[in-house]
Amino acid sequence: MSVTTEGPGGEYSIAHVIYTPGTDVFRVKVPGGPANGATASTPFTITVTPRTAAGTLPPEAPGNSGLPKEGQV
Repeated sequence: MSVTTEGPGGEYSIAHVIYTPGTDVFRVKVPGGPANGATASTPFTITVTPRTAAGTLPPEAPGNSGLPKEGQV
């Protein structure tokens, strides 16, 4: 379950990690409470593509790959 807030124009975003590439159907459900009724969105489809392969990423900048010396941050 993810939690978010609604913006002034009714927009919102929900962060959710999807581990398997492919296409799936999602819905957003708002459970409601004592002052507001529950609701759910219509189903929508999201296609997730695989991450870039590590071998195709540019190399790390020189001097940026080591840990700091002891006592330094």
